[in-house]
Amino acid sequence: MKIYKAENFRYGRSFFSRIMLILDLALAVGVFVILKILNGSTNPDLFAALGFDAESIEVLKGNMYGIRYVFASLSGIDILMMLTGIVIALHISSDYSEHTIRYEQCGTDRRVVYLKRLLSACTFSICITLIYILASAIIAAIAMRASIQGGELVTAGMLLLEEMVLVCGFTAFVFMIFTMIKNQIISVVAVIILMMLITPGIRLMCEAIGISGICENVFITSMLSGVTTFSALCSRSFLHILVGIIYFIISYIIGARVYGKQKI
Repeated sequence: MKIYKAENFRYGRSFFSRIMLILDLALAVGVFVILKILNGSTNPDLFAALGFDAESIEVLKGNMYGIRYVFASLSGIDILMMLTGIVIALHISSDYSEHTIRYEQCGTDRRVVYLKRLLSACTFSICITLIYILASAIIAAIAMRASIQGGELVTAGMLLLEEMVLVCGFTAFVFMIFTMIKNQIISVVAVIILMMLITPGIRLMCEAIGISGICENVFITSMLSGVTTFSALCSRSFLHILVGIIYFIISYIIGARVYGKQKI
């Protein structure tokens, strides 16, 4: 556990993590402003340019009140994960460039070292996501007088669990990529390209050939910001939780194998 605690301490004391916290809160406010404008807009063209399709716009319009807004605000989670991924990329690549990674693996199985470092990165991602959700909840409480009904509690818990598992799966995926790349600049560019070019590109390609439903249930970056109604969608949530777990396991197996064979 020493490696896990040491990694958590480094993330907590990192300058980039502190900047990430500021961006986290700013994003929560920015998403609120955008969704508020969207809720009162009759022209969807502007928001289609921002990446919302017609179905998502209609869903968001029906969720801009109370606790439901908190989950509508998850439409901005892909941007949050891109920023979080950049911080993790800088963290991992600095270990390689400064050769501090050698000391972490002294006398310990590399697979165990990799797992503890990965769990620490997941903890960081979860904390950032929870802060974003908490900030959105505070905004909802102040601006919309949010309240939660007993019937909504189970659904809210299910959606929150789904998002946390997807965040961990995404973190494991990018952690694997950054471990393979090792270079700081290339790692940062890679996560930006993944979130800003590859993900929208895959969405458009899937829509063009009529398999958008498959894309949304396979490509994890498409699931992160998936906007749905607040009504109970247990089958979708369970499917996404399963996909997130599969991403985590496969990414760990590949990443640990690559890390175990690296010359450090």
